[in-house]
Parts: sequence; structure tokens; C-alpha cells
Amino acid sequence: MKQHSEVRQKLTSFIKDSLSFDWGCLLFSLASTLLLLCSGIVYISITIFDLEIADYYSWITAEYAVALTLVGVFLFFVLYFISSLLFEAINRSRNKTSAENQVTPFKICIKRHFLFFFAILFVCWLPWIIAHYPGSLDQDTIWQTLIWRTPTEWYDHHPWLTTALFGSVMDLGNSLGSQSASLFIYTTIQALITAAILSLSFCYIRRFNIPRIIWISFFVVACILPAYASYASQMVKDSFFVLFWIPFLLFFIEGIRTRGKCLASPLATITFTLCTILVILANKKGIYLALPAILALCIYAKPGKRLICSCCLIIPLVFSLTWSNILLPSWGVDKGPLKELYSLPFQQTANYVSQYSDEVTKEERAAIDKVLPYESLPTIYTLTSADSVKDTFKDPDTQDALNYLATWIEMGTKHPDSYFAATMGTNYKLFMPAIPFELKENLNQEWVDDQVQFFSAFLSSGITNEEIQIRDNTTRVGLTEPSTLQPLRGIIYTYEIALNYTPLRVINSPSFFAFYLPFFILCFALSKRNKNNRTRILLCLTPSALLVASIIVGPVILGRYCLPALLTGVLIFSLPWIMKQRMALTKHK
Repeated sequence: MKQHSEVRQKLTSFIKDSLSFDWGCLLFSLASTLLLLCSGIVYISITIFDLEIADYYSWITAEYAVALTLVGVFLFFVLYFISSLLFEAINRSRNKTSAENQVTPFKICIKRHFLFFFAILFVCWLPWIIAHYPGSLDQDTIWQTLIWRTPTEWYDHHPWLTTALFGSVMDLGNSLGSQSASLFIYTTIQALITAAILSLSFCYIRRFNIPRIIWISFFVVACILPAYASYASQMVKDSFFVLFWIPFLLFFIEGIRTRGKCLASPLATITFTLCTILVILANKKGIYLALPAILALCIYAKPGKRLICSCCLIIPLVFSLTWSNILLPSWGVDKGPLKELYSLPFQQTANYVSQYSDEVTKEERAAIDKVLPYESLPTIYTLTSADSVKDTFKDPDTQDALNYLATWIEMGTKHPDSYFAATMGTNYKLFMPAIPFELKENLNQEWVDDQVQFFSAFLSSGITNEEIQIRDNTTRVGLTEPSTLQPLRGIIYTYEIALNYTPLRVINSPSFFAFYLPFFILCFALSKRNKNNRTRILLCLTPSALLVASIIVGPVILGRYCLPALLTGVLIFSLPWIMKQRMALTKHK
């Protein structure tokens, strides 16, 4: 009876403390409710009402408005209650585990746990890898191989490092006499490296007194969620990028925790610098993700460590400028078009013109028409993708581009609702947990041929589609999945479908890892339950915030864009415990 009384008392105390007012819980529940409702409206418009027009909210009658309001109120209180419970649980767990105040050396954790994590991860991924032999391609990958095989068309729209790598893999297939063999070799090696680097993440968080339920849950998810195995065995630039993004984030988090002390070793400094350079080379937006984060580290580091941190910032910056402005031009590689940078403004402009064309002045129209075909905007505008508008970019001179940006800002002040609607249209998947990761592309001869024909149309004059077909014929031969593996593929496909009918559907989505998980940690950092470690947690969230921003300003939401968030979710969620530990490393007995 006494034990039951103590348990009841502790539970009552926990619930009472959980339900106390907290600004962090309020921010999380309010923002999440609004975003879920807005993204839900787009989702309903597309799936139920089949609306691909700017006024996608036209179906919201008075009855629907009342229903949405009631749903919103219900969501708010549910999210507030859940976040309050979780915030209090995290706070109590941190206070309990940090009493030992011990940080285990990384080498010891690797020695004890690495092989365990690595072996189980790869074994769990292996059925998926075998079933989808020889691997999978993305349409961007096919485009990159076409560019590699057409030296007169070399340009850096896609990162040239990955273009050269993927093209070389296909060249290896020619040497081996089997494109399937070369693709399988590449994807298997990539999956092995991905499993190894992800295992390092789990070894890292095992250094700290993090509750077992945390790392075990994330590890199980990494083993059973198809997205991990799918992207690990896909030859696509995003899967290659995460091979460097994960170690970069590990160094960055440890740098913030120790205020730069972890970079005292020359080997650590060199490794961190190389990871940063490869992050920049492997992804066009890598420079915008990595360098601002390192700048924050430089500011936060102890005065005696700022010089070292500055080297980790300056060297990658100089190399990036040298790479794009000297090395690539000397190899005959042109810069890619600037239209990708304007994806979101273009989409907002197109929506504005579709809704408020009668309010567009002659000056505004002239400024837009220098950049985009004004008359065509209402017809080419689509709700969920900016590609159709972006592809009409006229590549204007600097002054015309500046005039357009000034016009874009001025129009946004008149009707910000139009800009918001356009933004939600292309980004609703980022805030909609009901939408799961889309997995591998089809790998069959017909699909590959279609992609070759489609993309060859964008090549410059003088190179015909037939020449591209002949030139790339050896690349495409044999890239089909063997029929003997069809039963295994059927089992895996059934598993993927069944997974979406379980509660795991919520986490089997880009939105959970890319937005809601880091946003939850952000709100915890701002809550009253977290005062001493607020700055360090917020700084560690800088790369995640930059990643979300880069996705929002992009033309469309694809699951692979959120892959860095998927593979670093365990690191982000562990930040409250990691940053609770003292900065100085303690000796491990």
C-alpha cells in the first residue's frame, strides 16, 4: 500500500507540474495547430476537391469554417497537453541523469557499441537492398549522367562532384560490361557507409546519460522505417550528401557543447574542415547550411578557440569560391542557372497575378515581364510546384532582376495572403505528418528512356535526341530489376503499405523529422523548464533551421530533401540531455 501511495503521489506531482503554464508549450501547440490546419486545407483541396488553382480555399463555406475552428481548438489543447507532459518528462530525466555528470570518451563508446549498431542496421536494411537489386536512380541522377556524357553541355546546376561521381559509376559499368553491377556496387557501398556513419551518431549519444528509451526508440525506427534503407541504396545526390552532413553535425554539436575545445586537436580541425568542404561540394545549398552554423560556433567559442573555429570557416569559404569561380570554369563547367534561387518569389508572383491581375500596375507588369512571361503566369501556375513557373525564367541582367525583386516586395505588402497561400501550396508536405516518405523511383527501361527523352530536350542545339540515345545507350542497358526478386519486392511493398496503417505513419513522414521534431526541441529550449542551456540548444538547432528554410524557398517538397533531418533526428532530440552535461570531459573509470 505504501508503494502504491508513493507511486500515486509521484504521478500526481508529475501531472500537476506538467500542466503548469509554459510559454514553450504555448508556442509549440499554437504554431503546430495553425500549420496543421493550413497544410490540411491544401491537402483536402488537392485530394478531395481536386483544386489546382490559386484560390484553393474557395471550398471553405461557413459550415467548413466552423468545423475547422473546432478541430483547431481540439488540436491546440491536445498538443499543449502532450507537449507539457513531454517537456516535464525531459526536464526530470535530465535532472536525474545529469547528477552523475559524466561524459564517456567517444573512443570507448565506439569500441563498445559501434559494431552492434552497424551490424543490426545493415542486416535490417539488407532485405530491402537485395529486393531492389541493382539499386535505384532518381530522375536528377539520369540528368547528371547525360550531362557527364555530353562534355559540351557541362554545367554546375547539379553539384559537379556528384555529376562526376555518378557519371564515373556508369563508366565503370561499361568497363565491367554490366550497368547493373556497377550500380549495385555503388549503392551497396553507400548503404554500408550510411549505416556506419549513423552508428557513429548512436555511439555519440551513448556518451551521455540519455535514457535508454530515447536511443532505443530511434534505433528501432532506423531499422524498420523503409525510408532509411530506401535512400541509403539510392544513387541520388541527397543520399551522397548525408554521408558528410552527419559527421559535420556531430562536430558542430560537440563544438557548441565544449565551446570549441573539441577542435583543439589538429586531426579534429582538419576532419571538421574537410567535412565542411564536402558538404558544400555535395549540395548546392550546403554553403548556406554549413557556413552560418560555423560562424555561430566562432562567436560562441571560448576566446582562445575562436581562431581555430575561424579556420574551419575561412578555409571552406575560400575553397568554395575557388571551386566555383576558378576550377570549374577551367574544366569547361559552366555555372548553373539562377532560377532555383527565385523559386518561391516566382511562385508567389504567379499566384498574385492569378488572383489580383486587375491591381497590377504597368510598372509592376513591365518589371515582371523582364523576368517571367507575364501573360502566361495564370495558366502555367500550379498549386504544389514552382517548376512550371521557374522554367520560364528569362535570365535577365542584374538591374532587371533587382527591379523584379523590388516589385515582388512591394506587391507582397499589398496582399501578403496571396504570398502565404503560394508558400503553403508548395510546402504543405513539410507540415503534414499524414503524408509519408515517397520511396524509390521506378527502375525500368521504359521509365529511363522517358527521362532521357525528356531531359535531352533541354540540351543546347546541335545535339539531337537520337545522338543522346546512342551516346547514353550503354548507360541504360540492363538497368532493370530481376523478375526472380518480384516475390520479395511484393512482401516489402506490402510491409510499406501496412506501415502507413499503424501509428508509425506519423513518424514515417518528412514533416516529423524535418520540422516538428526540431521545432519541438526549439520550443523546449525556450520553455521555463530550460534556462541554463537555452543558448547552446538554440545554437545547435541552427543547421536544422537553415535546412527547413532552404526547403521552404525551394520549388517543391520531396522526401529526399528531408533526408538530412531523417538521419540526424536522434541527435536533434538528444540535445536537451547532451547540453545538460558539463563542458569538461570527465575521466571514465
